[in-house]
Amino acid sequence: MRFYIHILLVMCFVSFQMTIIAAQVDSEREEKIKQRGNILKQDYLIYKLINDESVSIERILAEVKKMEDITKDNDLLYLEFMKIVVGQLQNRSDNEIVTVKAKEIIANAVFMTLKNENFSFVEQSDVLFNQFCIALTFQFRLHKTATLTDCDPESRQKNASRLLELYQLQISQIDENYNPKASENFFIMNGFIPPASYKGPYDSGQDMSNVDDKATREAYKKYKEDETAKLNKRFVQRKAREVRDHYAKNVQENLVDAYSLFPYRTAELERMLTEKKVDLEMSRAILDAVRKVEKENPDKGFRIWLSNDKMFKTEAKLISSNKDSVTIENKNGKQSTIELSALRKEDQDFVKRQLEPEKKTIDDEKVKKD
Repeated sequence: MRFYIHILLVMCFVSFQMTIIAAQVDSEREEKIKQRGNILKQDYLIYKLINDESVSIERILAEVKKMEDITKDNDLLYLEFMKIVVGQLQNRSDNEIVTVKAKEIIANAVFMTLKNENFSFVEQSDVLFNQFCIALTFQFRLHKTATLTDCDPESRQKNASRLLELYQLQISQIDENYNPKASENFFIMNGFIPPASYKGPYDSGQDMSNVDDKATREAYKKYKEDETAKLNKRFVQRKAREVRDHYAKNVQENLVDAYSLFPYRTAELERMLTEKKVDLEMSRAILDAVRKVEKENPDKGFRIWLSNDKMFKTEAKLISSNKDSVTIENKNGKQSTIELSALRKEDQDFVKRQLEPEKKTIDDEKVKKD
């Protein structure tokens, strides 16, 4: 009697455990469905806000942050979403605040580090491709707006370096002997042919992994692995070739735009192109275009100055500065002295960069006297 009771208890326990596992599976499935629904709902809301010019960028960024939280455990999904968001924001780039904030979004997405070490080669390729597309999005075209006519050299160098790195990582995956459009590189559904030794029932729609014959199962498993590897290689090759064949011109235009701004740093650009091992023809075209602009528009120090409250705006060159104020001169020769704290951050940073060489010179002279 005890034996039967024991068996009954074990069966009850197993049944209880199975019920718990089934409930967990259902719960996880429901959670994924719920998350997908939340993403689609948030996705629609953000696009709606971006396309409404009356909505402030702060409101949009608050919703973007919510989406980042929803997708924080999925880098591929996060990057795919960010790629579309920055593309949509490009339509509002006539607004300086939007442009600056969008630049921050781009930087966060482009310079992210891959936390997931279990990414497949295909997933890694997709991540690089999405980061590359984000890097191309109007971050170097800020001078097209009314108030941003110069750039931060450090930010420019960082962004340009990352763009070239992503570009080179993509095209380095290209196998010139491989034709992704060839028929043998397409995945053949139900194309498995069983070994001659197999005598059981067979038709093209049957899943051969379930047959009793071991040799047939192993042959089918290898067929699936080979076809999957073929499909993965085709995917990676198509992505890499798309970058080389369709985006190389965009990369070139972005770099020319970036380094055609004051202050010119052509030597830095040339060094970067060499270090990243960019194609010689492409490098020559970029450098020739930048040097042409530099020759036609020598840096006379004129730039746009803008106050924090946007009430003061002028095109002028820097005459002198100290830690508290700056004196500038417009093209008519009129000079103005402005408190440094009243200017926008970009202007304050520009002045600080000009003060650093002066400070270094003073320090060097003190060292010589000592």
